Amino acid sequence: MDHIIAKVSKPVKLAFFSHLTHWLLFGVIDDEYSEFFITYRSSNESDPKTASEKSSSLSEEEIWQYEIQFSQLPSFVSSVLAEKVLFVGQTVLVFKLDRSKHKNDTWMMKMPGSFCDDISELWDGKEGMFCKMIEDLNQDDKIDIFHLESVINQIKKYVSQRLSEIAVIEDDLDRQLYLIKDFYLLGRGEFYLEFFRQLYENSENLAELNAKNYTKAFEIAANVMGIVDDLENFSLSVQKTTSDLEESCEFAIFQNLHLKYIYKWPLNLLFSPTTVERYNTVFRFLLTVRKLQYDLQLVWARHKWAAKTANPVNLKIINFRNHLMFFLDNLQYYIQVDVLESQFSILMNVIASKADFEEIQRAHSVFLANVLSQCFLLTDETDKKINLTQSTRHSQYPVYGTILEIFSICEKFSVVNCSEETPDDHLNNVDRLEERFNIAISGLIKLLVNIKSASSFGPLSQFLLRLDFNRWFSVKRTENVASSF
Repeated sequence: MDHIIAKVSKPVKLAFFSHLTHWLLFGVIDDEYSEFFITYRSSNESDPKTASEKSSSLSEEEIWQYEIQFSQLPSFVSSVLAEKVLFVGQTVLVFKLDRSKHKNDTWMMKMPGSFCDDISELWDGKEGMFCKMIEDLNQDDKIDIFHLESVINQIKKYVSQRLSEIAVIEDDLDRQLYLIKDFYLLGRGEFYLEFFRQLYENSENLAELNAKNYTKAFEIAANVMGIVDDLENFSLSVQKTTSDLEESCEFAIFQNLHLKYIYKWPLNLLFSPTTVERYNTVFRFLLTVRKLQYDLQLVWARHKWAAKTANPVNLKIINFRNHLMFFLDNLQYYIQVDVLESQFSILMNVIASKADFEEIQRAHSVFLANVLSQCFLLTDETDKKINLTQSTRHSQYPVYGTILEIFSICEKFSVVNCSEETPDDHLNNVDRLEERFNIAISGLIKLLVNIKSASSFGPLSQFLLRLDFNRWFSVKRTENVASSF
C-alpha cells in the first residue's frame, strides 16, 4: 500500500517542488493549471494575463498583487511558511524589475560589481546550492515537513541578510528614513512654514488656489530653504482640482494633496503603495494642523496690529484665540515629540543593531501602525482620503471625529476674523464658535481619560497632561455647567 501511495504521490511532489523552485529562485510561476498556492490577482478585471505571463512582464505595483491562495495551500504548509515563500519570490521579482527598468540609471553603475547589476547578485553564486537543497526534498519518500521548513527558512534568512546589506550599506537606509521623517512627517517645520508663505503670498484665500499653486510653492520653498537636493526624490501634487471638490468639504484641497517619494531599490520592499498612502494620511493630517496654526498666527498678527492702531480687539475674542492656539500647539507637540520622535528612535535602533531585512520590515510596519494609532488615524478608511465633513466620524471614531470638529472651529474662527463684519456680528459668531469649542474639548478630554483608564497608552498621558494642565479645561467645563443652572 505504501508503495502504491509513493508511486502516485511522486509526480505530485515533483510538480510541487518544481513550482517552488521556480518561484523561490527565479520569481516565476510556471503553473498552467493553477495548482500552486501563490497566484497573481489582478486589480484590473479585464486583464487577461495569467500568473505565468505576468511574472515575465511586471510593473512595480503589480508585484504586490501576488498573494497566497489558501484554498490551494497543502496541509503540510502552514500560513506562516507560505508568507515566507511569498516574500522570497516577491524579492526576486523586485530584483528582476529593477534590472529591467533601471539598467541605464547612473546610480546602478556606481561601482564595479554593484549589488544590483544582475539577479545573480542576490544569490551571489549560491542559487545552485539552494536549488540542490530543494531537489533533495523531493528525494524523500514522504514530504518531511521539518526538512521543508528548514530549507525555506535558510533561503529566507539569506535573502533577508542580503537585502539588509544592500539597503543599509549601498542605499543609505538611515538617510532615506530621515528624509521620510523630514518631509512626510513634517520634521522640517521651517520648510513647511515657508511653503505656506509662498502658497498664500499672492492669494487672498484658499479658493483662489489651484493645483499648480501647491506644486510651485513646494518647489520655491525648497529653493528658498536651500534643500533642493534633499527634495529631489519628492514631489507634491493635487489629485483633484479645486473645481472637482465638494464645496461642503472643509480642508478638501488638503485632503487631496499627495506627496510622492521616488525610492531606490530595494526600498520598494519597505514602501509598498499601501505604505506610501498611509504615510500620506499622516502627512495630510499634520499639514492640516500646521495650516491651522499658520492661520491663527496670522489672526494673532492682525490683533496685535489692531491694538497699535487704537482699535483693540474684544478681550473675549483674544482669549478664545489663545485657547485654540493652545490646543493646536499641544496637539502638534504631542504628535511630533511624544509619538513621532519616540517611535522613530525605536525604528532606528533596530536598524543600528544590524538587523536583517525581515526584522527591519517588521519594525517599520510596527512604527507606521503605532504612528497611525497614536495619532488617532487608524480607521477602516486609513488607506482612503478623509472627508472631514462626515458626521459619522463622531460615532464610529469619536476621538478623531472630535478633533476634526475642533479643526473646523479653528478654520471658521480664522475666516470670521478676516471678514468685514460689524463688531456685534463678529462677537456673536465668536460666541457660537466658543460654545461649540467648549463642548468639543470637554468631550475630547473625557474620551481621552476613558482611553487612558482602559489601556496602557503611555504617550496619551503626556497629551492629557499638557492639554488639561492644572485641569484648566476640566475646571472651566464645571464652571460652565454650574452657571447654566
